[in-house]
Amino acid sequence: MRTHPMMPRALALLALVFSVLLCSAGAQTVVATDDNQLVDDVPEYQGSLGPDSIFYGLKLALENLDEAFTADEAARMEKMMVHAQLRISETKTMLKYQQVTSANRAMEAYQEKLQQTSGELDRSAMEETDLIPVQKTMFKYHAILQNLHSTYPDSSTLADILNGSTAIQEQFTERTQVKIQLKNAGSNEMVMVKVQEKEKNKPKGKNGSITETPTASPSPTETGTAEPIVQSTETPDDQKPGKGLGRDKDADTDGNGKGSGNSDKKE
Repeated sequence: MRTHPMMPRALALLALVFSVLLCSAGAQTVVATDDNQLVDDVPEYQGSLGPDSIFYGLKLALENLDEAFTADEAARMEKMMVHAQLRISETKTMLKYQQVTSANRAMEAYQEKLQQTSGELDRSAMEETDLIPVQKTMFKYHAILQNLHSTYPDSSTLADILNGSTAIQEQFTERTQVKIQLKNAGSNEMVMVKVQEKEKNKPKGKNGSITETPTASPSPTETGTAEPIVQSTETPDDQKPGKGLGRDKDADTDGNGKGSGNSDKKE
């Protein structure tokens, strides 16, 4: 029995597709959850289809196809985060072994994933509470990329990625009305802060500038002082009668040198 000459190639392609799907499925277990600790839990890439492989483009195409055929929005967004994490993992490995071209290839793929995430966020009808875990995951990725950039400061591609990642964070904040940030400087704990009223909704003055709402003066207990703040009631010298700016010292006297008696009267 003779086999078709194309059969070995077809079997090899099927094996490749199967291995790609296995790589993608295996990475789903490391997506960030509700953990508020900011840790670098993205391992270096150990697979055989990294950005230095001739089949890397096919791998990316299959990942995008997998996302496109996922009808559920939440599941599709989760897969996008998984694939974004794979790009970071690949970047780490390529930079470690000084394979700059392959590293740039992985980082460019990450940039494309940022753009896809932005578009998905614009179209998504997901509830804000369902988007916050994704927002937190993207915040973690941004922090990991910042640390990576501090190790490889000469990478202009990493700098561009960080700019795009910052824009994604702002887009999430606009959508969820929640800002993810560190609890304090040097902390690894993430906190969620409810954003204030948008500036565009604040009242504007005649010249179009935003007017700030005046706030009440703090009480003594709020300022931490035991005694109330005493304000001086003494009239400044330049506001006393006869002491105004540009005022003639003889303006309040008549021709005989006597006071007119009307200097303090209101007209």
